[in-house]
Amino acid sequence: MLSKYTIFYLKLWLKKLSMGIKKKQVSIAERRKKMLEMSQRFKSGNVPAERVAANGIPCVMFNDTEAQSKSPIMLYLHGGGYVMGSIATHQSLCKRIAETCNLSVLVVEYRLAPEYPFPAAPDDAISAYLWLVKRYPDRKIIVAGDSAGGGLALALTLKLIEDREQIPDMLVLFAPWTDLSCSTPKVKEMAKSDVILDIDELHEAAKVYTGRFEIENPFISPINASFKFFPPVYIQVGGKDMLMDDSLRVVEKMKADGVEVELDIWEKMFHVWQSYSMIPQANEALQAVNSQISEMLNLT
Repeated sequence: MLSKYTIFYLKLWLKKLSMGIKKKQVSIAERRKKMLEMSQRFKSGNVPAERVAANGIPCVMFNDTEAQSKSPIMLYLHGGGYVMGSIATHQSLCKRIAETCNLSVLVVEYRLAPEYPFPAAPDDAISAYLWLVKRYPDRKIIVAGDSAGGGLALALTLKLIEDREQIPDMLVLFAPWTDLSCSTPKVKEMAKSDVILDIDELHEAAKVYTGRFEIENPFISPINASFKFFPPVYIQVGGKDMLMDDSLRVVEKMKADGVEVELDIWEKMFHVWQSYSMIPQANEALQAVNSQISEMLNLT
């Protein structure tokens, strides 16, 4: 009998195959709509939620209860290629992180391209982060993100170091998009079989997000940055994710710069599988996140 994961993966593959046969240009507006529709299938528990304005940036705080008053607090930056995604598309994942890791999660509704190209997203992320640090001075701060949100978490930390601001105590990244050029041979090869990502759509997203800036800018493509003075970093990535090479390369650079970094490759998994609450591996991955937070922040 096929496992729940195998059946789900086959469905994704068949859907991607069908889309490839009927390949057509899909607008960013349509992709935003489809991402939101897909996210409605993801389940989560009943976690307290509060809308807040973090230095004017729309956010939602999940699970900020008295029981969590001394636990770490996480700032979460959603994925979507800098052109899609929202609190709504990622609320299931963030609620499940809050439940599994027993902490509060602030999700940031940062501005998206093409309406608001770089540096709007990092500006919003930094504003929300500084608000969080000021409001919770006695709690450890984790910055997390998936895909483009993972790259944004790196850019945020780079900027904080440059500005001599308080940096996070830890980063948690799911398949961070660290090189917006998507130009390495490994990325191009794996793009052929990726069931989630489309390399042409990533190229389009990178173009409209980058705008008048160079794609090699380290605040846009953090692979080009120095990671000296970075806090501990935990990265999860799937072995079937075309962006796996982004994680491998950034981890190599981090280690060379003396960063405490742990790379966790889930060989059979696809891009940001942690979101897909219907497969057991999604919750297993969050359990691994919980263990790494405890270890890296010495909470045990």
